[in-house]
Amino acid sequence: MFAARLDAGSAEEFLSMVERTLTLLLAFPELGPLVAHPFRRCLLRDRNIGIFYTFEGRRIFIHALCDLRQDPAHLRRRLGV
Repeated sequence: MFAARLDAGSAEEFLSMVERTLTLLLAFPELGPLVAHPFRRCLLRDRNIGIFYTFEGRRIFIHALCDLRQDPAHLRRRLGV
């Protein structure tokens, strides 16, 4: 999925950033813009990574974490839209 390798400190920082973003999405599920129905995208701070998700009530469904520097057509195929 991600080509770059992370050292232990970077991996922990990345995981922490993902967890903070997911906590924010649980509180504000409509935060991410609708990018391709039914998917919303939330960007990780200071990263080129997007979390593509949907939500139902209080549940957030993560469909993909993607490097956004890819061809948009590849991202759409990955999401099946």
